[in-house]
Amino acid sequence: MNIEITQPDGELKRETWTFWLHIDIGGGEGKIFLDSYKLEMRDSTRRKKWHTEDQWQRLFNRDNTIHTPPLPEKVKNVARDRFAHKVSQLEIVK
Repeated sequence: MNIEITQPDGELKRETWTFWLHIDIGGGEGKIFLDSYKLEMRDSTRRKKWHTEDQWQRLFNRDNTIHTPPLPEKVKNVARDRFAHKVSQLEIVK
């Protein structure tokens, strides 16, 4: 299960985090992985296309332009809340 959190910083800059929820069925433990981070900018509000300034990916690390992505506590809490909401909405079947 994946989610994406985008946090705008004005109209010309935004940060995007992608998280992946992994649950080990055998052991019952799970983890939320930060899969990717992007800092994107655009030239003006008239332009629709965003340009990636910095990026970090957990699995494709050769393309990383930063060593460690920023991960504010607020973003962590939003990710946990969204995953909890998704799980609580799952249908229970017999």
